[in-house]
This record gives sequence, structure tokens and C-alpha cells, in this order.
Amino acid sequence: MADSDIYSKQIEYQKEGLARRSAWKLKFDGVDCTDVVMRDMLSIDITDNESESIDDLQIKVADNDGKWVQRWLTESIFVGASVRGLQVEAWVGVEKDGKVVQQKAGTFHVDSMKAGGPPSVVNIKASSLPAKGGIADEKRNKAWEGYTLRGIGAEIAGKAGLSLVYDAADISYGRREQNDMADLAFLRALCHEAGMCLKVSDMQLIIFDARSYADQPSVMTISWMDGQYTKWDLETGSRDILYDSCVLRYAHPYKGLIEGHAESDKYADNDYHNQLVITNRRVESVAEANEIALQELRLKNDFGECATFTLPGNPGLMAGQNVTLEGFGYWSGKHPIKCCKHKLSSRGYTTEIKLGGDVSMHSSGYGDYTLGQSQVVRIGTIVDMDDGGRRARVKFTQQDFISDWLPIIHFPTWFIDDEHKTKRASHKHKVEEKWTDILDSIGGNLTGAETKLDGSHFHDIIWEDHEIDRLEWFPDINNRVVCIFPTGSDTHGYVVGVIK
Repeated sequence: MADSDIYSKQIEYQKEGLARRSAWKLKFDGVDCTDVVMRDMLSIDITDNESESIDDLQIKVADNDGKWVQRWLTESIFVGASVRGLQVEAWVGVEKDGKVVQQKAGTFHVDSMKAGGPPSVVNIKASSLPAKGGIADEKRNKAWEGYTLRGIGAEIAGKAGLSLVYDAADISYGRREQNDMADLAFLRALCHEAGMCLKVSDMQLIIFDARSYADQPSVMTISWMDGQYTKWDLETGSRDILYDSCVLRYAHPYKGLIEGHAESDKYADNDYHNQLVITNRRVESVAEANEIALQELRLKNDFGECATFTLPGNPGLMAGQNVTLEGFGYWSGKHPIKCCKHKLSSRGYTTEIKLGGDVSMHSSGYGDYTLGQSQVVRIGTIVDMDDGGRRARVKFTQQDFISDWLPIIHFPTWFIDDEHKTKRASHKHKVEEKWTDILDSIGGNLTGAETKLDGSHFHDIIWEDHEIDRLEWFPDINNRVVCIFPTGSDTHGYVVGVIK
């Protein structure tokens, strides 16, 4: 596309954006104050974060006649004992051709108010954290015995007047100590350890597994110079931030050295590696070490590579959604929105999105586990699932035992579909190579197994008139599955296929 065409397209898109009017709404303690605020409004910023950081709202208004300081805020302070904790509900939206599209941006609680001049300006800052319960600032000591992660989250949420939204595999604890920590900091530490994300939004405490969102479709595609955006910025982390692999080593007092590995999709087999090394985490198995290495690598790299785009106001965009970039070279691919900022000022309504690393690092993918040379293949039935379906315990009737937690090696469809064929060619080849290795293992170690071509990307295995398929999605309890134990042991193995 010629530069003149790009410029014309951007001008056309900007005119379309100007034709849309903002349709925001604000309520203070349940009272609609939209008109009052908008008359004096200098700017309103709403920041929606996926996790780690707290959502916030900032309102800046002109106070030339003094009514905000002398009357409205003073009355709020006298009536409510303090302006801190004043509840503000916010909606973002646009109006075009007589139609209004609005989206609730959240419920916020005023943290502070600042006024100054000249010119006379009032700044009101609020966050999604409620003042009730001291969830963020009151340090406590408590022993949590016999709780699950969901149970701890529910109790902390209830104490703060929040409802719990739990979208992850539950985790059981024998005993956990909360020593001189605020509830939110303690819960965040548990979630970080488990590879989960935590956020507080719209009077909800939300615990979720970002990896389960990796396969969700993108809500929009941004192409190189397509005119959708008015500003853009691309960056990669410095060498001490962006890692291409992780190794976890733990000297177990009874089992000896346990080592786990994980690699990002940017990993190359050469001498120029930036490796994250972890030696302070206790693990009980290679499978657990592999999983923790993957979690730590993902968390470290979440902001290691990112892209920021400023768009005409779009109330439908929010943190946690996926956006696909096309034509941006190294940055091309599907990325999660880590931070979404809705901004309103005299210049109009804009939405700024900050994208995290490619979502391929959010999936517990096939490439993180290496199969050894000496292998045993067994057929069993899944009796328990954990960690959002990424681990399973399998009952082997013939050998009369139930396995320890086994990682599940799956092959996500989006790595190989036609839409991503060009930019995911390397992933496609890696999938085929890995599945071919597994087929060879099954065919050579399972009595009566037969390999046959089906004309697609992959071979099939036929065993006792049953077809063995690669795990395109995570299996379910009671599914019959194929497992490979690389060392011949009963503990360090992998679930690699499902029997139809």
C-alpha cells in the first residue's frame, strides 16, 4: 500500500471516529452525576488491568466557581465522614447515528481528592478496591488449615464485601501461614505460586488461569498501517527481562536432584540463550518442576515483549481479551490485552491497549516436555484432573495402580489451522515432529498397535479396532488415554493421546 493511500485511510478513519459522540455515564453513591461532571470535565481516565495491578479511575474537573471544593465535596465529606470510600460507578460508550453502545467499566471507591490552582482544578482518584475489610492494607496473621484456593479466596472476598469469581482448577492445601501480610498480598502470592491470575473488578474478586484464555478467538485484528489506530509503539524487554527458556533445579533431600525445563516459542538451539534459573522452589517430581518452570517463564515474559496501540474509543475492549497483529514482523501473532485504558477529554474518546507476549507461552504446550529414549506405553482411564485439565491421574487396570499426576501433552488446533498457516509454519512442523515421535513410541511399545496414513497432517494409530488420536483439547475424567513413561517408571510419564 502506498504512503498516500495509508494517509488517506487514516484520515477517513479519524473522521469516522470524530463522527461518534462519547456516551459515558457516572454515578456517585447511586446518584447519576453525568451531566454535572461533564460540564466541568477536563479528563476522565479508566484503567482496566488483566491482573497484578488494580483497576483505577481518575477524574479531573475545572472548579473555576469553587462549587466542587466549597460545596459538593465538602458535603460528601460531612455526610460520609470521609470522601474516601465514596462509590463511583462508571460506564464507557459511544453514540453514532442515534444508537448508543455502552459497557460498564466497573465500580470504584474514592481513594483521594486533591485540589489546587490556578487555574482551579480538582483531581479525584478511585480504585476497584473497597475500603471495607482492609483487604489491601491491613496486615494479618492466620493459619489456613484444610482450605482450597477457592475457599481462601471466598473468605477473603466475603470479608471485603466482594463476590468471588473462580475460573481455574481448584488447589488443596494442608496448611498455609499468612504471616504479617494483607489478605490481598497473601492471596496474590498463592495465585502466583499456582500460576493463576488475580484481579479485583466491579465488586468482584476474580481468580482465573490466563492459559485457559489463550485459545479464545481474537476480538479484533490489527494489520500494518490499516488505519485503525492513531498511535502505535512496539518494544521488547531488555536481556535481563525477556527470557527464552527456564530451568528449575531442586536438590530433594530424599530423591536427589530434580530438574525441570520450559522453552518459549522464541527459543533457538544456539549459544545465545537468556535462561531463567530457579533454585529456591521445592518440587516433588520432574512433572511438577516442568510445570513451575513454564509458569515462571510465562510470568517473567508477560511484559517482556509488548505493543501499545491508541484507537478511537471502543467500549467493547477490555483486559484479558486477545488481539491479533498482522504484518508486524516479530510482533505478529495473537496477544492478550494486559492493560486497557479508556480516556475521555476535550479531544474526544480514545482507547489505549497494551498487549503482552504471544499467547503461545500461555498454553501448557507440547514442546515443554521431552520424551526419553527408554519408554513404556500403557493404556489407562483418567480418574482425576487438576490444574485446569493440564494434569491427570490415570488408573491402569492391567498393572493395578493409579499414577501420580501426569502432564498432558496436547496439540492446540490454532497452531496448525489455515488462518495461521504462514506465521505458524514452524509450530506446525514441531507438532508433526512431536506427534511422529509419539506414534513411533506407541507403535513400537504397544502390542497390536498399527500405524496408518489418513491423508491429513498426521498419522493415526489403530489399536484393537480403536483409533488413537492426538490430544487436540484436554481430555475429561473417564476418558481412556495412552500414556508414555520415558524412563519406564510409574511416576514420570505423560498423557499423549485419547482412545475413541
